[in-house]
Amino acid sequence: MKTLPGWFALVVLAAAWLAHGGALAGDGVVVYPEGPVWRPLTDLLAEGELALWGDASFGAHLTNLLLHGLVSLVLLALGRAVLPRRPVTVGSAALLFAVHPALVGAVAPAAGRADLLAALLVGLSALLWRGGLQRAAWRLPLALLAFFLALLAKETALGALVLLGALAFEPGVPSGRRRVGLVLAVLVVAGWLGLRPVTAPPV
Repeated sequence: MKTLPGWFALVVLAAAWLAHGGALAGDGVVVYPEGPVWRPLTDLLAEGELALWGDASFGAHLTNLLLHGLVSLVLLALGRAVLPRRPVTVGSAALLFAVHPALVGAVAPAAGRADLLAALLVGLSALLWRGGLQRAAWRLPLALLAFFLALLAKETALGALVLLGALAFEPGVPSGRRRVGLVLAVLVVAGWLGLRPVTAPPV
């Protein structure tokens, strides 16, 4: 079977991280322009930040900057893993991601927290997933956990299934491990859908 090139996975990952947000509310619900959305992990982080910083906007901006920096580092690590012979290309792409003005909408306002948190967890999931498929199988449960947490941060993390599928068809991945991994990833999505409250809007 013809395998998908590594750059395809990077393109999918970068595209999945470009999203828009709204404003946070309590009780596990995030209120966006389209209405209330169930994002419990994002809300939990906001509650912890409120306890730490109070109403000071400095704390929210600092948290967003730290998350964005971590996302950039994870993107760099994933790029180096997928394209080990292209360090300049990978480094340039990660640097561009870190400083590109298009991402100001996710980094500057507190409402971008869901995007940053989901992006970080999707990136970690992809990194662990690739390592688990090609080398150490013990990384696969951690990858699936990170994927599940990304779904709890923002529902657009569901698009990471495309990324995980692309990485699963890279050269050198055993077919048996690929099938098991993809089945488990689908089960993670099914579990997330089952946990969503009936009042949450459809995905």
